[in-house]
Amino acid sequence: MPSGWRNLDWTLSRRVRDAAADAASVWAGATSLGDWAAQVAGSLYRVAEIQVIIQPALAALASMAALGVAWWAYRRLSVRDRAPLGSLREFRFRDDLIWVLIVGILLVVLPLGESAVRAGSNLLAFMGALYMLRGVAVLLVLLGVHGAGGAIVAAVALFLLYPVVLTASVVLGVTDTWFDLRARRSAVRPGS
Repeated sequence: MPSGWRNLDWTLSRRVRDAAADAASVWAGATSLGDWAAQVAGSLYRVAEIQVIIQPALAALASMAALGVAWWAYRRLSVRDRAPLGSLREFRFRDDLIWVLIVGILLVVLPLGESAVRAGSNLLAFMGALYMLRGVAVLLVLLGVHGAGGAIVAAVALFLLYPVVLTASVVLGVTDTWFDLRARRSAVRPGS
């Protein structure tokens, strides 16, 4: 069906926009909040438009997360593996995938049309999320945080300083591709 992708895209876009309109009407109805409610409603529409653009990347990330949960359940329940996914501190993926990020940047920057910008935005969103996780792993190693304490510290830092932490995590993840920061950290001996 040649128009299948367009129909699916239109249906998903309409649902996201309708949900944003419903939420915005609730906020706009809060007259006690005044001008602030109108700003929140406007922000909801902007977030909905971003979600419409990167819907394929969000679906891919959700699918990857679901596969991770399924693998964890299989290894934990069937094989009785104590650490089926390993430590977040060791999260990494093939360094060759930096080219997917570079292609995404080129598609967004070069004047190739609206379809290229959307494809590039999806590549950037998907790879940005993966590099953010890789950067969090590097941060946990560099800060020397272990176990559940590391997850709690990361969650609090992300909640309080999310723009700085997200940007730093992505930059660290990309930098780790070329310089392998975790290997350098483990090569340094304590007290040296």
